[in-house]
Amino acid sequence: MEQLDFNGSEKYCIFQCHNQWYGISALDVQGVSPRPEIQSVPNSDPVLTGISHSHNNFIPVISLRALAEINYEHDSESQQQLLTLPGPPGPWGVLIDQVISLAPLEVSISSFSNANDQWSKVLSGSASYRNQVVQILDAKALYQYADSMLKRFWDNSVTTETELLVS
Repeated sequence: MEQLDFNGSEKYCIFQCHNQWYGISALDVQGVSPRPEIQSVPNSDPVLTGISHSHNNFIPVISLRALAEINYEHDSESQQQLLTLPGPPGPWGVLIDQVISLAPLEVSISSFSNANDQWSKVLSGSASYRNQVVQILDAKALYQYADSMLKRFWDNSVTTETELLVS
C-alpha cells in the first residue's frame, strides 16, 4: 500500500545532516525520536555509533555523518534525532541532525551508479523542497552499504588480531 498524497506523489521523510538535506520514503520509516542513550561498541568502525534500546529492541545505530563522509567541527550530538528503519535482521537506527518535514516530493531518479562507489547506489535521486536540494536515499541500499562497511571493518580487525597472535 503506497502512501500518496492527492496528486499522486509519494511522501518522504525529509531530514538534515549538517547542511545536507536528505529524504527517505515515509513507508521505510518506523519512527523518529530524540537521540537516545547509545552504548558505544569498543574498537568498532566510526560508522557504528553504538547500540541503543528502543521499544523493547536493541538496535544498532549508524552514523549518517560517517557513511556520507560529512565532516564538520560543530558537534551537536545532544540535538540529534534517531531515525528508526526496518531491516532484514530487525530495526536499526540512523543518527540525523533533525527532521524537517513529511511531504510529497517529485523525485528525479538518478541513473548514475558507480560500481566502485557504494554511496552512489544509496542515492537514488533528488528533489527540491523549500528551495533546497534533497538527496533521496534508498533505505535498503543504505542498510547494505552500512552492513558492508561494518563487515569490512570486522574482517580487517580479525585479520589484524590473527596476525598479532601469530607473530
